[in-house]
Amino acid sequence: MIKLCLLLLLARLCSCAILPFHVQKLFPAQNNLRLEIAPGNVVSVSEDKMLEMKRNGITFFDVTDGELPTYSNLKQNIAPEAPTQQELVKSLSSEISAPNLQKFLETLTNFPTRYFRSTSGTKSSQWIYTQLTSVKSQKSNPQTRISIRKFIHDWNQPSLIARIEAVNSTNHKVVIISAHQDSINGWNPYGTAPGADDDGSGTTTIFEAFRIIALSDFVPTHPLEFHFYSAEEGGLLGSQRVAAEYARRNVDVLAMIQFDMTGYSPATRTPTVAVGMDNVDPVTTKFLKALVKEYSTFKLVETKCGYACSDHASFWKVGYSSAFCTEAEIKDGSPYIHTTRDTFATINFEHVQEFVKVAIAWGVEWSSFSG
Repeated sequence: MIKLCLLLLLARLCSCAILPFHVQKLFPAQNNLRLEIAPGNVVSVSEDKMLEMKRNGITFFDVTDGELPTYSNLKQNIAPEAPTQQELVKSLSSEISAPNLQKFLETLTNFPTRYFRSTSGTKSSQWIYTQLTSVKSQKSNPQTRISIRKFIHDWNQPSLIARIEAVNSTNHKVVIISAHQDSINGWNPYGTAPGADDDGSGTTTIFEAFRIIALSDFVPTHPLEFHFYSAEEGGLLGSQRVAAEYARRNVDVLAMIQFDMTGYSPATRTPTVAVGMDNVDPVTTKFLKALVKEYSTFKLVETKCGYACSDHASFWKVGYSSAFCTEAEIKDGSPYIHTTRDTFATINFEHVQEFVKVAIAWGVEWSSFSG
């Protein structure tokens, strides 16, 4: 009996030693997933098959818990005719700090993974929340009103929403700037996944834009929100929940943009800002291209990223006006995503800074729009 107990204890100790801390306390495997890979085309797969789809570049909405409704009355179909806030945008852009970008992303990628069901994914979200509240505590303009909230999901990693209120509290048309905070290892969802480019770079981009705008004297005409979505890698789960809630409450979204991967730009390639052209609102996207031409020194290129490739698709599908911005044409994006090699060392911070300029321009121009 003693021998049997010792053997059981040894087996337990060995099993715990197999996996690092952040991989323990696993959720049950997701073996009955329903994934929408094209409009109306839903397939039922196991978690292993879902990971294989991600490795093969197949994008999808996870609709296991229900499909997003589509509303016909949400889209704005309006945009400024041209950029008008050049002096302010360029002044704010001069505040971009490369050391701040590097410090933020280095800490973010030090979490073993930011997978939305993992322990460290919950901890990384809490760390981002702390950084957002720290910015709020530093603001000096009494007219600047900021709120930071957690959008709670039925998994532990919340989405985060930082909101800068409009100068007139009766103006409810919201402008959204977003990225996804989670990461994934494409072979083992609980495995090491630094996610430096995907989407640590986008998260860093919009955090820096938030920091600069929040600490400035600029007060928007329209409320300006910065969204850090959970569970994008699980099938746009976090943004689906947020978009559905906004639609249910009839939140008036003027324009929404997603920044997904902004930091990979090898020295052998001409630096670019890529604008998504599929599953986006054409009016909103046309103005995004005007902003890139006005405020970025990089080459503007168009790309198509496929159905449900990132969180803008959740807002587009539910009926809002959304746009998408990324580092390069999809075929030229980082080859390291969803692996242990998507590390801090692969990031070009001059490239990230250019996207911060675009994010600041989006926030200022849209939230100053009188339309």
